[in-house]
Amino acid sequence: MNKNLVKIISFAVVLICGVLLGLIISQQSLLENKLYFLNKNILSPKEAGEKVLNYIDENVLKGSDLKASLVEGYVVEEKNGVYEMKLKIEDSEFTSYLTKDGKL
Repeated sequence: MNKNLVKIISFAVVLICGVLLGLIISQQSLLENKLYFLNKNILSPKEAGEKVLNYIDENVLKGSDLKASLVEGYVVEEKNGVYEMKLKIEDSEFTSYLTKDGKL
């Protein structure tokens, strides 16, 4: 084989390996950043429950003596990508849902 051809093939192999390694590293970095930003604004189940109760008390029940609470013994759960919670206002029980970022 010609020496120049060997050098060209070696250079091409090194170049391809370098490009592939660069792509792998950049994809990993992008994935980590994406996951960080996705999880950055996620509420815990406890925070979600508190947020819903505060919203109801301050906006829906404002001006009344009523208070919203979680049903005794019920834990806020994640279901289908949202938080589900059982609320109680006086003797009535309701199911409420909140997105994990707390916006809806």
